[in-house]
Amino acid sequence: MVDHDTAGFVPDSRCPFCVALAALPWPDAGLERLCAPHLSDWRRLQCRGWNADPAHQQRAGMASWSAFSARWRASGGLCPLSAEAVRKYVTPEMIRHPFRPVSPERQQEIYRAWCAGVVAGVVAWLAGEAPADPDGLWASTDVDVIGS
Repeated sequence: MVDHDTAGFVPDSRCPFCVALAALPWPDAGLERLCAPHLSDWRRLQCRGWNADPAHQQRAGMASWSAFSARWRASGGLCPLSAEAVRKYVTPEMIRHPFRPVSPERQQEIYRAWCAGVVAGVVAWLAGEAPADPDGLWASTDVDVIGS
């Protein structure tokens, strides 16, 4: 934590920590931001709270596993476990074949199908034969891609 008895420390009237610690009057308008010295204190306290919460730890562990699994499966040419994991953690460029390159067009097709929830047919796709497109689910290009 920051030592506020240091000479030269000027409390920031927009920082809730400074206002409370320096006993400044609470402003009528909301406090805008944390000052630089208190931002690291806030993050430290926030992480300490997350680390003490078993439910948060379980959710973080599941998210980590889901991200690892989705990326690992895509890089090995395996179908994902869920469309949600693909949408959150996979980009088309991550989709690979274990033994040969996959064209960018084929990567896009597979990605759109996976995002639409169609996770079967990977072997056919990677062999160059796209499975039937039910109702044009993956023909559209309006799928959100990470980073776009």
